[in-house]
Formats: sequence, C-alpha cells, structure tokens
Amino acid sequence: MTAKNFKDIWDQKRDMLLNNPDKCGVTVKADSHLVDGFMSRVKAREFDIVVDQNKGMGGTGQGPRPSE
Repeated sequence: MTAKNFKDIWDQKRDMLLNNPDKCGVTVKADSHLVDGFMSRVKAREFDIVVDQNKGMGGTGQGPRPSE
C-alpha cells in the first residue's frame, strides 16, 4: 500500500463516518482479573494478555503497563 492509497482509503472512511454518524458507534468488551499486586490477565476477543507495572513501579514486569 502506498501513502497515496492509504490517504485515499482514510479520506473515504472519514467522509463515510462524517456523513453517517449513526455508523460511528463501537462496542468493546474486555474482561480483566487482578492476579497479584499490579498484574492482571485481560481477555479481549481471542487474545489473552498479561498487563503489569514494571519492577520500578512495584509490579513484576511480566507484561506491558496498562498505559501501553
């Protein structure tokens, strides 16, 4: 995909959403379970993700920070 193709696709999607605000809604579902300390296991769609703070912030560093 070239930059021009990407811009064309982006512009088409933007225009479609601007002209049809009823199609802008998004539903997101994720389940999170605190494991220990700052570490959580998150299920989003078919993905299982470990989220944790780094060791310097009191976590174990076993996964990306929640802000990542």
